[in-house]
Formats: sequence, structure tokens, C-alpha cells
Amino acid sequence: MEYRPTEELPNLATVLSTRPQHPLDDTTMWMPTTSSMKAKVDRISWKFGTANVRTMEYHRSQYTDKLPLLRSQLQDQAFDIFAFQECRGRQNQCVDDGTFIRVCSAGLHGQGGVELWMRKSGAFKQTGFGPLSIDQLAVWHASSTVLGVNCAHPALTCTCVVIYGPQSGRPTDEIHLWWEDLLAELRQRPKGGPLVLLGDANAHVGSVVSEGIGDLAPEIEDPAGTSLRACCDEFGMVLPTTFHAFHQG
Repeated sequence: MEYRPTEELPNLATVLSTRPQHPLDDTTMWMPTTSSMKAKVDRISWKFGTANVRTMEYHRSQYTDKLPLLRSQLQDQAFDIFAFQECRGRQNQCVDDGTFIRVCSAGLHGQGGVELWMRKSGAFKQTGFGPLSIDQLAVWHASSTVLGVNCAHPALTCTCVVIYGPQSGRPTDEIHLWWEDLLAELRQRPKGGPLVLLGDANAHVGSVVSEGIGDLAPEIEDPAGTSLRACCDEFGMVLPTTFHAFHQG
């Protein structure tokens, strides 16, 4: 192989006879080359809702004729987490029907009964962490008027509490005691992300504004409303339907 010296690769005689040069002041040549890469991130949001059903009319342990209709409506409106009150179920149960995981707390003497429905796919699956599964849920309280469930999905860690407060015609002492019991349960709840309160509080609010309750469509605050406001203040919750920034209609 024939070797021909070049300016970039001189022969040994040239190297030995050439005086060394001072290093350049420009040090950028020694800096590593970096590039800026941006990834498109989709915004994922969960849709919550609540409604009274007056009764589920369960005629078997896990079935009612209302199930197909309610399931279809929630899917059409893209709800991810939904609370039902006045279900009047006959037993506590957790049912995976393929579309929703339904956590049900039975009624008492034919009254009350609350349920939490969580759509397995929807927003949960869109996050890339897979659909919701039963083993990611833990029930820590269940009564005819209060249901507490911890959700530990990798993309959503929160504590959901479904409530059905005493009707306004009940004695004031009874209403006050119910709210005191609820506050006691919330204080002792297992820690698991933000607290989300869903349901029917049977309360009027708005005449007294706080950080958690605004003045949109205000009503004269009643005893249950005072307790609800205190609950929001203590646990840092906001009632979105009372703020112009959150609620429309």
C-alpha cells in the first residue's frame, strides 16, 4: 500500500519539524452537540357526573332492566366516573360488566343505596396505562348513604366518595349528625390522592360565599348547606357548579 502524506496526515518528518500551535480560544468545538426534541402529549381529562335514579329495581342480585339504558347513556355522554343515589339495592357488590366496574352499596329498609360506576376504557385507557381493573379499586366505607372508594390506576389516583344526604324535611339535629359522621369518616379515610365528592347533598348554598362555594345561581344557605360549606373548607374542595368559570347553563 502506497502512503502519500497530506496536510491532515503529514509524514513523521513534518510532524517533528513543525512547532506546536497554541490551542484556539474558541472552546465550542469541544462542547457536545445537543438537539431539542419535542413530543406531542395529548391532554387527558376525566368526566364525572351524578344523578338520582329513584330506584334501580334490581330483580336479581346483579341485574335490573335499567342497566342497559344507563350504560348506553353514560357511554354516549363519555362519562368516566358516575355516581348514582337512591339505588335501593339489596346487597353490597362489585360487578365488572365488561364496560363499567360498578361498586354498589345497598340501601337500608328500602331507602338510600348508592353506587359508583367507573368506565374501564375511555380516559383510563387513553392514557396508555391500560384500562381500569377491579384490583385497582379499594372500598374503605360502605353504607346506605355513603360509599368511599380509592382508585389507584397509574394515571389517576384519587378518593371518590358518593353521598346521599338527608332530605331537607328531616329534623335539623338529624341532618347535622349525618354531616358530622361524614366528616369523621373523611378525616379517617385512607390517603389516596385528591378527594372527589359526588352525589346529592340535599343542600342549598350560595348566599354565603367561600373559597369552595361561589355565587352562581345562589340559594339561601340551609343547615345542610352550612355543613357542606364547612366540608369544602376543611378538605379544600370546590363546588364547580357554583362558579362561573367552571359551570355553564
